[in-house]
Amino acid sequence: MTTSAKLIFDVIGPPTLARFDARCQHPMAQQQKLLLALLRENADTEFGRRHDFASIETFSRFQKQVPITEYDDIAPYIEASRHGEPAQLTRARPVFYGMTSGTTGPAKYIPVTEASRHAKSRLMRLWLSGLLRDHPSIVDGVILQPASPEVEEYAPDGTPCEDDCGAATCTMGVCGCGAADAGVMAPTDLSSAPSPGKQPTHGCSFATSAPTSTATVLLLAIVAVFIRRRIVEACGRSSSPSRCSR
Repeated sequence: MTTSAKLIFDVIGPPTLARFDARCQHPMAQQQKLLLALLRENADTEFGRRHDFASIETFSRFQKQVPITEYDDIAPYIEASRHGEPAQLTRARPVFYGMTSGTTGPAKYIPVTEASRHAKSRLMRLWLSGLLRDHPSIVDGVILQPASPEVEEYAPDGTPCEDDCGAATCTMGVCGCGAADAGVMAPTDLSSAPSPGKQPTHGCSFATSAPTSTATVLLLAIVAVFIRRRIVEACGRSSSPSRCSR
């Protein structure tokens, strides 16, 4: 980990963990507060109006009014959103759609708003703060990270559909890998370029908690290439332009 990143987490880590520990003293109250905030924010959406979010004031009322929902139940709202229809599941317009790997069927699309992206960043900050407090040497070794291209495809309205791991790797590359000193097999421009077989190539990496020799890194690289080939053979997805090329 870079010196600057260590200094940052030395400063923000303790208060971040202290706030989380305080909220954990009253978990149900915190969860209901978050639930009601989300309901109020999204009451004026197609899904919110259908289930009358505006009238929900308690968790028990939420349980009665909003049935247990699977992806197929909300897929029509997501598809409408992907075609440019506003305020389907979220009042805020999705900035991208997170894509699942499609292991058990077609890929699923998860609407991600600017607010939810920031919420995930806060959770990652909390997780890293706890990780570095409990395991301070975890990022002292070489980091080699496997990732798909950032943008897998685009929705009909032009909104990017992204792989979370690819987006995070791209951001890390642009930021100069501020969280850790990384040994990356290929720059993001190269790792997102289409291969002759029309399949996206993948930047591959592993992490170790101790200094790693060049021979070990090369061995891990060979393993990573093998894994990439198996992924490409299994997924059969065509490549799309990536925003990593900057």
